[in-house]
Amino acid sequence: MVDTTLYLEGQMSDNYRLLRVKKNRYGPNDQIGIFVMDESGMHAVTNPTAIFLSNRSLGSASSVVTAISDGNRTLLLEVQHSVRPPPRPKHGPATTAHQGDVPPARQPTGVSKDRFGMLTSVMSKVLPTCKLWNQSIYCNVVGGIQMKEPAGDLAVAVSIASSYYNTPVPRELAVIGEVDLSGGIRQVPRIETRVGELAKLGFNRCVFGDMERLQQRVPEMRLVPCATLHAALHEVLGSIIDTQKPTKPKRRKAKTQEASEEESEDEEEEDYGDY
Repeated sequence: MVDTTLYLEGQMSDNYRLLRVKKNRYGPNDQIGIFVMDESGMHAVTNPTAIFLSNRSLGSASSVVTAISDGNRTLLLEVQHSVRPPPRPKHGPATTAHQGDVPPARQPTGVSKDRFGMLTSVMSKVLPTCKLWNQSIYCNVVGGIQMKEPAGDLAVAVSIASSYYNTPVPRELAVIGEVDLSGGIRQVPRIETRVGELAKLGFNRCVFGDMERLQQRVPEMRLVPCATLHAALHEVLGSIIDTQKPTKPKRRKAKTQEASEEESEDEEEEDYGDY
């Protein structure tokens, strides 16, 4: 009979390890511990949020901070995205309008692939100027943490839009919220604890779902409730999400087989013209 079961999680290339309690007969099983590995062994991290945000870049697009709840801890994580058209092939003519193009990539790191696909689909529906179908999107949650909670949905959407429109998010702003299929922002539990952790690290503005669930106000924090994803993106990035037209990648005109044969015949005539 087993009294306690512990899981030690972490990437091989990362120095941080998460110790999770999966079974505990004599206490709660929602606790986690965060440790760091160095030359002398494994040591406990007293303030993991400060470490995850310590090297955050200044003024760069797509960098967004959110607060997630993992067990009994509240972690502030930075979400980054890179949105750009896929590279075009260097050799070989295209026979149709779409053939020959490299398909766009979807590489979520730290976010569920199914959740990531749902959010990109909702964004394309909610934002008329945000066309993600022909864009390669790379996602990264800094620190190697797996963001399993839906409360990080809004951070993923804001980060994608920030990279797509090349507009940085204010450094003192954080976002919290779950995005549904209709483009609405749902309530998240323990919102007071999340907002309190943000205020401790100097954040003075937070965009989230519903004000009614927040029972205790934080004096140092300006709280901005938004019911929809469009309203939240407008609050964070401004009117650029409605006015900027998406840049369409230039496509090479399709060549028919007859046209390509005529070009090859003309080249042969030019080659033998000197003889």
